[in-house]
Amino acid sequence: MINEQELMQSIDNFLSENKEAMLADLKTLIGQPSVRGEAAPGAPYGTDVNAALEKALAIARRMGLELSLIHISEPTRQAEISYAVFCLKKKKKS
Repeated sequence: MINEQELMQSIDNFLSENKEAMLADLKTLIGQPSVRGEAAPGAPYGTDVNAALEKALAIARRMGLELSLIHISEPTRQAEISYAVFCLKKKKKS
């Protein structure tokens, strides 16, 4: 069993080793338009939102993670924002 100090050190090491790749991924996602548009086949919130989702999924797959979309919010009158909630799990080794 890993203790808290070892866990924090492991996280720090991971972040240090992957900083540049994570920043590049973040830049990719930020640069992807993701404003809700007109619904299209396979893209109920528009093609931009679908493209952003596909990029996020591709990044997760590259990292050996599996994402399952479990909820997309609808914008409210008070806040014109939406969000997506994902279930994240590590892929089983074949």
